[in-house]
Amino acid sequence: MGSRARPGRIRDKSRSELAQASRAVHAFRRVLTDDGLLFVLARAGASSGEWWTAPGGSRRWFRLYERAELESLLRSAGFAVLHAAETSRPEAGRWISLLAGVA
Repeated sequence: MGSRARPGRIRDKSRSELAQASRAVHAFRRVLTDDGLLFVLARAGASSGEWWTAPGGSRRWFRLYERAELESLLRSAGFAVLHAAETSRPEAGRWISLLAGVA
């Protein structure tokens, strides 16, 4: 992605993206052992997502999440959030990191 990604246009919220994320988290739960851990790193934000353009022109879509939304997604799949943190850097934006274990 590069260290100087630039934000692009913002898309409307999409239920299909949330459903896809839910299916992915449930799949992680299905394959993890009872003592397994899941680490999630996601872009933070109030809109549903945005395109980022890296130096050189490659583009990438980021689904944005609020911390409570991610925690709820994990709990609904049978995880317990063990640690959560938010970080922010001018060149990289806001990020949420979560460590979860099997509930």
